[in-house]
Amino acid sequence: MENMTGMELLAHLCARSSQTRIIFIAGHEDDAAEATAMQAGAFAFFIKPFENKRFLSVVRNAFE
Repeated sequence: MENMTGMELLAHLCARSSQTRIIFIAGHEDDAAEATAMQAGAFAFFIKPFENKRFLSVVRNAFE
């Protein structure tokens, strides 16, 4: 993204609507980023590569 970081986008989306469910996907393990994302309102946090079944389960839960 050119104009903002993933964390900035997360904060922007959460501020716009508390009902928006955001699944954050990171390219590398970062415990601080995961904690920050979850505290900022992310619905879930994944690190690539991730297990497809678990991801799909979280997506389903996000729609419920």
